[in-house]
Amino acid sequence: MVSNTPRARTVRHLQEWIMDGRLIAGQRLPPEIRLASKLNVSRTTIRLALADLERQGLVSGDKRCRTVLNHVKPKRNFLSDTVALIMDSPTQFNRNLIHGTWHSNFIHTGAVDAIRAAGYDALTIHPDRIAGDMIQRLIAERPRGVIIMRAVLQDKSGEHIAKAFKDGNIPFVIYGDVGLVYGDPAFRAEVDTVISDHEVGAYLLTKWLISKGCKRILRFWQFQVSSPEERQEWVVRRNKGYERAIKEAGLECLPPLECYEANYHTAKEAKIQPDQSQDGMRGRLVAGYLVEYLNGPKPVDAIMAISDAIVSSVCAALRVHGKLPNRDVMVVGYDNMWEDIPDKEWEPLGPAATVEKKNLEAGRELMALLQERIEGKIFEQGQRRVVVPELVIRPSAIPG
Repeated sequence: MVSNTPRARTVRHLQEWIMDGRLIAGQRLPPEIRLASKLNVSRTTIRLALADLERQGLVSGDKRCRTVLNHVKPKRNFLSDTVALIMDSPTQFNRNLIHGTWHSNFIHTGAVDAIRAAGYDALTIHPDRIAGDMIQRLIAERPRGVIIMRAVLQDKSGEHIAKAFKDGNIPFVIYGDVGLVYGDPAFRAEVDTVISDHEVGAYLLTKWLISKGCKRILRFWQFQVSSPEERQEWVVRRNKGYERAIKEAGLECLPPLECYEANYHTAKEAKIQPDQSQDGMRGRLVAGYLVEYLNGPKPVDAIMAISDAIVSSVCAALRVHGKLPNRDVMVVGYDNMWEDIPDKEWEPLGPAATVEKKNLEAGRELMALLQERIEGKIFEQGQRRVVVPELVIRPSAIPG
């Protein structure tokens, strides 16, 4: 007769997790307290069950660090050699500043290249397709690992995704900071992430502007959100980079100009011509924001736009005020996407400098970190890898 004590049931559960691949060979076991909560038993029962598994040769180590032994061969299925990417599917250029897919296209491409180079298959899943119990069905199929874009986790409906993979012992990695997503510091400390170093990017831009003689540099942070509470972690980091460069140069640190708009369209989508005729709705709106900064007693001599995507509006606004971009007021952007923006049809100059975030490299780094976790090469929780951006100067954007 099969014993049905809590200890015996716990042993059988853990054996099943090992054999079906939920606990991978070489992987560090979750803490006892998490196992106890997951299986609804006491920590004492967990300790006794793990001791039984050690005697069976299925796990090894002490209570602080137990791992699954390498000779265990889990059952294989269709997704055993597949890495799932949970992100918006690659699309054509989208100018949405916060939730847009333009940058994720390149991250996706870099990740897929690295996945295939590692000998795995790649499966892109739109986040809407794993609503409700679908995520549990995906976990039951045991993919080799999961890559998640941070934008997927931004609202309440996405908060459960990473935690579900954590509880299911599926290795996963997130692109972007999770500091403003999850309020639980313990959970944030356990999540593997890859981020772009926005602090360095903003620092490089500010230093370059200073080298060009600019002394009053305005940050123009235009968001497609409704309130300051929805600002992203990367904005905080960009502010730090700007402030560091300004302090080193002994210049005045101007407060950022922030505006929040729910509906942001390209000039082409709105069927307006915002630049050369100076009649564009977007340029005139931005011109209103900039009145006191351009015509006050201490006018700014440089504007840092939050992205290349809004540079055309900034340039149009400068012309409304009778100023030539990059001669009277320097304009820099971010994301190195100017050549792909439809609005460049209306703007002959564009940003004098921008920042390349190396999104292809970020995609590859996501898979590199995930592979290390899959292979058990790292056991410490909460690994963070930083992709350092580079400054891109556009001499053709500077008149004369």
